[in-house]
Amino acid sequence: MVGVAALVTFVVIAYGVTHGNALTGVDLRAFAGRQSMVTAEGQRVCVIVSLVGSPAAMTVLAVLGAMWLGWQRRLLLFVSWVTAFAGASMFVVVLKRTIHRARPGGAELFLNGASLSFPSGHAVGSVVGFGMLTYLLSLYWAERNMQRVCLAVIASGLVGAVAYSRLCLGVHYLHDVIAGLALGVAWLIICLLTTECAYRWRASNTA
Repeated sequence: MVGVAALVTFVVIAYGVTHGNALTGVDLRAFAGRQSMVTAEGQRVCVIVSLVGSPAAMTVLAVLGAMWLGWQRRLLLFVSWVTAFAGASMFVVVLKRTIHRARPGGAELFLNGASLSFPSGHAVGSVVGFGMLTYLLSLYWAERNMQRVCLAVIASGLVGAVAYSRLCLGVHYLHDVIAGLALGVAWLIICLLTTECAYRWRASNTA
């Protein structure tokens, strides 16, 4: 149900953004209000936080995780891990080119080259990356429910911080980030449910 709700949220926002309805007005007002409140010190902090959820950081996480799972010969988790990261990256690239929403004015100050705004790749990547890492640690490190809860809280905090940093830097509109978070949640849940179903199917066949 959470995955369906997240997917519906993304579709509604994507439709609103492409058809220029009230969402665009909300984005412009939120952007103007936020930019008037951001300080130079806050921007410097947000640059560092933003790097945590950057495509480069998520690529490093994806490669390290894939190498470890390959070394451990966890084929099912390896496939799930690679699919989650690769799928998230593919969705972002395709959707950016399809919807083709321009960045807010001044975003080029914090970007390496020109790129498009919708959805936020940092938001999608951080949800999937930190979500998959939490799942992996829950399987092989966290033995108690409290430890798993702590992992989930930490991951959620990191995702929230990365998403907020993109807004503070003015490189995305509000609904770019919300849509990115929704898409990331939907794709993460699909990957986790598929993995769990595959585990149960394999267990039932080997019983």
